[in-house]
Amino acid sequence: GTRGSYGNWGTGEKYHWQADNSIALSPEEFEETQKQVQKAYASQAQEKKKAQDEAAKKAKSLLGNSNTPRVDHAYLKKKRIPPANSRQNAEYLLVPMQNVQGDLRNLQEIFPHGDKRFVIGVEVSGNFSLIGIDKLPSEGCIIVCEGWATGVTLNQTQKWPVAAAMNAGNLVEVCKQLRQALQKDVGMIVAADDDRGTPGNPGLTHGYLASEDTGAGIIRP
Repeated sequence: GTRGSYGNWGTGEKYHWQADNSIALSPEEFEETQKQVQKAYASQAQEKKKAQDEAAKKAKSLLGNSNTPRVDHAYLKKKRIPPANSRQNAEYLLVPMQNVQGDLRNLQEIFPHGDKRFVIGVEVSGNFSLIGIDKLPSEGCIIVCEGWATGVTLNQTQKWPVAAAMNAGNLVEVCKQLRQALQKDVGMIVAADDDRGTPGNPGLTHGYLASEDTGAGIIRP
């Protein structure tokens, strides 16, 4: 029968359908249907990229109007960490997220009580917060972890630059992007959170997947 797909690019949801009939398409009709589907996907991708670029401009504007964080910010005091690469806007911290080319693509906002959110509409997948260095290293090693506060602590204790993926589900894509961008002799270590209290232990699950897919070493902070 006839098949098709649809979805929501904002949430990443995709669905598939199949008509309950046995009408066969001619080769010409099938080819035309495939072209229309590909055209729809291309249009959807363009719309998504345009929206993400606009959101990235908003993030850049927010960062440009921010200030040096106060050392007595409640979140920094609770985590016992320095501001590192963060900025402050009103009551919340702004943590920049970039792609491997070094372009600002996102911001994570961290409120004094610890709640976090991304700028609406920005892309997350493959982007990260680079801590302890201004650009990707050309030698040595880089650590990839989940949360920003963990990344700041790792940078302080291990003295290596850190890429914070911001959530467990982003670890694999960040590691893939970094492995492609980094020189072969630059080592990469995944610092995986042990979420043993959460069903499926997403921290270790995604950490080991990232390690297996890229050949990175793995540790537990």
